[in-house]
Amino acid sequence: MGGSKAQADVRFIGRGTSTATTSVVQDKNRKLTIVALLGGVLVLGLVVLASLIGSGEETSTKTSPNGVAEAVLTDAKQLLNGGEIEVKQEIVSEWQSLWVADFKGNRILGFNRQGAEIWQQQMASAPIPAKSYNTHTEYVTVAPSGNLIVADGEGMMVQEIDRSSHNLLWQYGIKDKQGSADGLLHQPDKAYKINDHEVLVNDGNNRRVIIIDQRSNDIVWQYGETLRMGKGPGLLRGNTAVVPVDGGQKIAIVDTLEKKIIVVDRVTKNIVWEWMKSDAKWLQHAWPIDGGGFVMEDRQKHEVFAVNVAGQIVWQLNKLADGSYLKYPTDVRGLPNGNVLIAEAGRGRVIEVVPMTGEIVSTFSGVGFVTTIDIE
Repeated sequence: MGGSKAQADVRFIGRGTSTATTSVVQDKNRKLTIVALLGGVLVLGLVVLASLIGSGEETSTKTSPNGVAEAVLTDAKQLLNGGEIEVKQEIVSEWQSLWVADFKGNRILGFNRQGAEIWQQQMASAPIPAKSYNTHTEYVTVAPSGNLIVADGEGMMVQEIDRSSHNLLWQYGIKDKQGSADGLLHQPDKAYKINDHEVLVNDGNNRRVIIIDQRSNDIVWQYGETLRMGKGPGLLRGNTAVVPVDGGQKIAIVDTLEKKIIVVDRVTKNIVWEWMKSDAKWLQHAWPIDGGGFVMEDRQKHEVFAVNVAGQIVWQLNKLADGSYLKYPTDVRGLPNGNVLIAEAGRGRVIEVVPMTGEIVSTFSGVGFVTTIDIE
């Protein structure tokens, strides 16, 4: 999404000392130089790498402090007992702006990477027509064109806003009128424009996920039976969020009441992947990560985590490096550099965090009661 130019800077992490003959590993994907001991790596007291298979270009296992592994492609060299090496990370930034829905302020905000506000629209004021004023703006995503897709769950509307003029370009749903007939929604959630004319919508209280063709305003795809709660294939019980996968070829749906996320093939409507978190309290927003799997939030447990395609939690975060705990995270977004953006509504901020350490590397304030985020 967008045409932002990648930027990079190198951050010094620390110095590791080997206690046995070890391997020096370069992660080609994230350019992270680390020190591998036999069975583990100590860098400033954090376990970074669990094991190395062979040498040269091999798959090794990188492990976060909570002990969950992730496969990476590596180059390896020998480091003798007692040797030292500096540990550095090259951070690659491939996004330029942050977009925020402020529920209490009923507005959409845009920020640049330095945290300065660059855009704002109060969604119950001109140039939005009065008949389309939002009740509480809760959801925002960025369309491929750069326009904004806004959903007002209480107002029963999904809208496209022109970013240059702030004008309302398109709307599905009638303000404050809930329903399941053509042209109506009931508690829509985050929506995505997946190409130049189709919008993917989680129509929560109608128990369905739909794709709307903006050219005709017809529903051209649906998963779930309208107004029917159920647990079997083709049914939804408590769908609260949706996200396109593989350019919209697959659709990921979070069923909060079932404590699970499913991935549905758009053509066949078959479930091609499913994962349940039995101890979840309120799973909602999810974002696909490289290699399959998702980064997700559980706001009632005040935690964010990533699950891989094998169904393993690869990292889990509720305590930050400064000793504080996450407070009501409402949205989460994986970043190209491996970090994660967290909408922390309980503290009125958006933070970029290194998942393995809990270190906050940037903070966006002035976001109000932030309920969703997107980047461009």
